[in-house]
Amino acid sequence: MTLSDAAVFADAVNVTGAGTETTGATQERAIYEVLRHEAVYRALAEELRMAFPSPETMRLTELEKLPILTGVIKEALRCVLDVYFIFFPLGHDIILAFPTQIC
Repeated sequence: MTLSDAAVFADAVNVTGAGTETTGATQERAIYEVLRHEAVYRALAEELRMAFPSPETMRLTELEKLPILTGVIKEALRCVLDVYFIFFPLGHDIILAFPTQIC
């Protein structure tokens, strides 16, 4: 089976859009939760200030080593993915149900 150029393009647009939506939702959730919890905000801000006195000094390899930032990212991923998969259809009559309390 071969796909037409239009079908390949449509699939590429769908995959790109899906990745953009998921990334955006995760970032939005992370920012919301950090701002909602003042202690987390203060700890994260302090960690970033200590590691990078100037924004120009930020490097991905160093960002990856920050435990509070890593925790915020992992928690945001956990929360967002829980929301996406609460009602994930597995078949015609089967729905995966997670607990309703999220984050």
